Formats: sequence, structure tokens, C-alpha cells
Amino acid sequence: MTETKYTSLSGRVRLTKNYQSLLLLACVVIFVVLFSVFTLSGASTGSSAAQVTAPKSLYAETGPYVCEHHYTAKILVHEPLVMRIDNFLSYREADHIVELARPRFQRSPVASSNGDSVHEARTSSTAFLGKSHDDVIACVEERASMLTSFPVNHIESLQVVHYAKGQRYLPHYDYFAKSDPEAYKKYTANGGQRVITIFGYLNEISSNPPEEWIAEKEKEGANITELIAKGTGGHTFFPELKLSVYPKKGSAVLFFDMNGKGEEDPMTLHGGMPPEWGEKFGLNVWIRQREIV
Repeated sequence: MTETKYTSLSGRVRLTKNYQSLLLLACVVIFVVLFSVFTLSGASTGSSAAQVTAPKSLYAETGPYVCEHHYTAKILVHEPLVMRIDNFLSYREADHIVELARPRFQRSPVASSNGDSVHEARTSSTAFLGKSHDDVIACVEERASMLTSFPVNHIESLQVVHYAKGQRYLPHYDYFAKSDPEAYKKYTANGGQRVITIFGYLNEISSNPPEEWIAEKEKEGANITELIAKGTGGHTFFPELKLSVYPKKGSAVLFFDMNGKGEEDPMTLHGGMPPEWGEKFGLNVWIRQREIV
């Protein structure tokens, strides 16, 4: 795996100038793969790459909120590009986003030619947060912009999702499929196609199952040791890539929904697996080809 480190220093390095060009978007991919270390801007803190460790040592968890950017990116798959971003969010930011979303949660919709509607393929709950809702949301939007080199006005309103025990989102694409022309036309009219997905993990699922879960599985005659060894669930699964990314609070998975030719990439098929116990909170950051107006 290739690791790319980012830290917060003065000055901004932009990877592209023409944000609407998917050809240059492909160049961004090549740039990330070939160059192991480069710097992005944030608050001028005098940080160094050596400071990139655990979230709680990087971001102030008390006192006035300060927008800073400290994260590392590790390439998991080169084609399509899939990256794990550690420290994409601070614990403080993650907790704040969850609390903002709690009173707004509704059954998660699925896009179709008839508009957004609920479907048994997606049983989670969703809350949308308005653009630049507050300082924290504005900072996360800025961070996503810096990470991808797309302007903030290409980013959709952030979507928070909640998966209770057993809830899931079956494998799907984040891009709008041309196989449904009406839906494609409707959802791409403002901003164009989705080109990048960032999914942030807002909490972690305890590795120790609750006693009631153990009792339930024992009644079913299941092998508890084997089930626990399989993990907590709640991970993001890419069936075509045989890749699973497990929740780690503050981290994110980033992938390109379109390839360098400007085509939707079916290899990005992915699903939100159900938590075996506990619950999962996540943050969808979707970036479009063009400005959203």
C-alpha cells in the first residue's frame, strides 16, 4: 500500500486548475500515486508531518473550535482509486455532526426517475445538513475541497447516515446510472455527475458484543467465537474489489466514481454492511463535475 501524508502548514497546493476537466482529474490520480508526500493548507499552526498520529493528539478537543486539517491518505486500490483517509475528522467534529443530525433523521431515500423514495435495499436513516451549516460543517467542506482539489461549490449538502443493528444498504453505485435516462437527466441537471465519494466514519462499534447479543446467538445455536472473529460488521464492502473498509472513528474512505475517461466506473459497486451489534454513524461527502447552484 502507498501512504501519502498531509499536514497543516501555510500556503495551499492545488493539484489541478481546471476542475471541470476529467482528463486533469485523471492526472490528479497519477499525481497522488507517484508522489508520496505533499502538503496541503489549513490553519497556520506550524505543524510538521511528524505530528500526524492519532486524532485526539492533532485536534483541540476543548476550547474554541479552530478549523485545522491533519490527515494521512493510504491507497488501498489503484484502479479504481480507493483511499483510506485517517484523521479526516476529529473526534470533536464527528461527535458534533452526529448531534446535529439526531433530530433530523428520516428513513434513507434511494434516487429513481420518480424522485427520492424509500426502498428495502436501503434500511438506514438519513439527515441532510445545509451547506456551511456552521463552522464545523464549513471546515469539513473546505477539507474535502483541499483533499480533492474541487471547489466547495461542487460539494453536495453533507448527508449523515445512521445504521442501527441489522440495517444495511445493499451494493449500489453512488453515480447516477445512464441506464435510467430519466433519473440520470434529473439528478445531473445541477452539478453534473458525481465524480468522488468520501464516506467518513463518525463512531466505532465496540469489539465486545453485548450480553444480550451473545444470549440471542447462543439460543440460535451459533458458534459465538467464530461470529466474533468475523468482526462487528458495519463496514463498507466493495464486492468487485473484494475489499472491506471497517469503521474507525474520524477516518474516511475515498473513491473515484468515474474513471480518467470520464466514464462511470462499475468497479466502485459498494454496500453498507449491517452492524452485528451496536450502531454506526457515517458522513457522505459527494463531489460533482460542475458547480451546484
